[in-house]
Amino acid sequence: MQLMVRSIKEIHGALIHHQDIYPRNMLVVSGSRIVWIGFDVSTTFDMMGSREKEYGEYEVDLVKSFGKVLKNDQREGLPPNTKYY
Repeated sequence: MQLMVRSIKEIHGALIHHQDIYPRNMLVVSGSRIVWIGFDVSTTFDMMGSREKEYGEYEVDLVKSFGKVLKNDQREGLPPNTKYY
């Protein structure tokens, strides 16, 4: 999960908000690399102001929440619901 959080923060560091944060848009490659897809609704900005930081933190919180939700589903024997978290 830390790798996914770090990767979304790197995207934010490039002054981009993904804006479609779902597990279906996160691909794990070779176990140690995350590739984000689905940038068709992303936005870019010129500087990291307070509003941009706040939204970036929101996206980070979403990524963190997936780990908890997916873990709970796995514990209950449910398949991953990558479309609706």
